[in-house]
Amino acid sequence: MWYVVDPDGTVLMTTFAKSQKALNLRRDPRCSLLVESGRKYKDLKGLLVRGRATLEADTERVLDLLERVHEKYNRGPAAGLRDAMRHQASKRVLIRVRPERVSSWDHRKLGGAY
Repeated sequence: MWYVVDPDGTVLMTTFAKSQKALNLRRDPRCSLLVESGRKYKDLKGLLVRGRATLEADTERVLDLLERVHEKYNRGPAAGLRDAMRHQASKRVLIRVRPERVSSWDHRKLGGAY
């Protein structure tokens, strides 16, 4: 999933309000997020975030997030994005994950000792 991180460490993303993901988070807000990279064992690095999620159905906030995500992954703002995404945003929720525990690893630091 595409995401952005607020300065306080909160992770934000969006999904459709009727998705299984949203349904599961409504039932139990505990969640984990995993970001990793590397193809070979010696190059693997990652971050595991455990926390609790809240869902926000406010269309304007979802649009704010969609703009931020677009800027992050497309390297800049897009004119007219807000109007183009308004209909879709009305069907989506913002997921806000507040980290409670974070773990990371970087196999590159092992220096071949694995």
